[in-house]
Amino acid sequence: MNRSRGVPLIIDGATYYTTAEAAERLGVAPGAVRDAIARGVLAYRTIAPRRNMVAEHALEDYRRDHLHRRGRPKGAKNKQEASRTADMPPAGHVAPCVRRWLRLLHRD
Repeated sequence: MNRSRGVPLIIDGATYYTTAEAAERLGVAPGAVRDAIARGVLAYRTIAPRRNMVAEHALEDYRRDHLHRRGRPKGAKNKQEASRTADMPPAGHVAPCVRRWLRLLHRD
């Protein structure tokens, strides 16, 4: 594929960028773009063997839906913590093995 670097490819009226160019436009590393493609969260088009091109509209979709969103969604920590406390015994509860140990400890 002979084309000048930095000049986007236009196919059927859509603008396409290489993974390196897409990374530059998104402000991330080229590996991050390749990972997003591999995870299926960034749409691409294969132009030649080992040559993936990313459409401009796919970059905008990725920027809107996935970029800078890491970890759990908001509120997920609180939900997880609430479910964890629901599984805990009530306050003042002593596990049977601890109760046995305390009885042995305080035997006269």
